[in-house]
Amino acid sequence: MKRFKNILYVIADGVGPEHALARALTLAHNNQARLSVLAVLTAPPANEPVQETIARIERALKVRLAAHHDCCALRIEVRVGALAREALREIEQRGHDLVINPAQPPERLERFLGGDDRQLLRNSPCPVWLMQPRERDNYDNILLALDYDPAQPDSIDTPLNRRLLTLAGSLALSDFAALHLVHVWDAPAELLFRVWSDAPDHSPRDYVESERIRHRRGLEALNMMLREILGTEAHDYLTPRLHLPRGLATEQVRLLAGQLDADLVVMGTAARRGLTGLLIGNTVESILDQPPCSVLAVRP
Repeated sequence: MKRFKNILYVIADGVGPEHALARALTLAHNNQARLSVLAVLTAPPANEPVQETIARIERALKVRLAAHHDCCALRIEVRVGALAREALREIEQRGHDLVINPAQPPERLERFLGGDDRQLLRNSPCPVWLMQPRERDNYDNILLALDYDPAQPDSIDTPLNRRLLTLAGSLALSDFAALHLVHVWDAPAELLFRVWSDAPDHSPRDYVESERIRHRRGLEALNMMLREILGTEAHDYLTPRLHLPRGLATEQVRLLAGQLDADLVVMGTAARRGLTGLLIGNTVESILDQPPCSVLAVRP
């Protein structure tokens, strides 16, 4: 089971939303981890000296955290600068193994490139947890998106997939949440079968079904891997649901997250076919836009 040891909670221009800080504190307590709270002053007010603003934010954080020093080792710091740059510098300096950031409102997100959320997602060496404003105290549904190519068996049992399974399984158990495993697949040669096959009514259908079965077997193998990671008793308690939608990953993950009313989507930040950064950027943006959903993104 994955246990975080050194968590970073980073916020911009203030003390941040109560729900996100509460979850960071709970996670640190449950993992017996250190928690660093980094407030980044990105836009110093014109009517107040910077040092006074820093002191005011520090006081507010200390008041809010005063009752929690017994639950975990706490550290508070306020810096001036760009949120993503300061967070990445903090991660490099102190070796954090998780960063939690209340996500920016959708109207402030830049498309595809740029924005603090995207810089953290693409450059953080540790997992990034973007928490949405309407976050529940306890999650009901966690969606784990898994990527692999059944034609390449080595793409199933990978360090990234094992890490994703471990994280999602641990979080589902701690929140008593339902865990959903999803893999989006397609049958790219279907059109060729329809055009060139001697039996156009049967060959394309047979080909598509054979592709579906191959992808299904890969997802079942990952489910068995999850059983190995969690143990039989914990896995049987979770009884993960398997989902195998066909189509584009960005559309299908967003659609399924909405159908399940997912509280959290866990996924890797790199795609298989040379789309590092782009696939995760599109998918995260879709999920953050509608429906609101937190995202835990993990680099390979």
